[in-house]
Amino acid sequence: MWPYQVDQTPAQQALWARWPDKRAVYRRAVADALQSGQPITDPPMIHPERSLLNYPLTDQAVGRLLMAVAGCEPATLALQCCNVGSVSNFPEDAVVEVPVRVEATS
Repeated sequence: MWPYQVDQTPAQQALWARWPDKRAVYRRAVADALQSGQPITDPPMIHPERSLLNYPLTDQAVGRLLMAVAGCEPATLALQCCNVGSVSNFPEDAVVEVPVRVEATS
């Protein structure tokens, strides 16, 4: 048994079995979107475990990033980048998520 694994009762196992496989949910959402020609969207305030998207709210961050790069409006976004001294107690070659100012000229 994995060191952090906790035994489950039959009732707990039944509850877990009711949750659909996330990969199957993603595939079904993509197939539906391709068939309908509509983007994959989630209702507001949905719990991330019930999201049809792999990373909820990703569409908003990507949209802000693209608008900033296109020159419409600068934005400060949490992005993953090479550390190169951004976080002093992390290795230089580590990938860190830090606030990044994005503009069309940068």
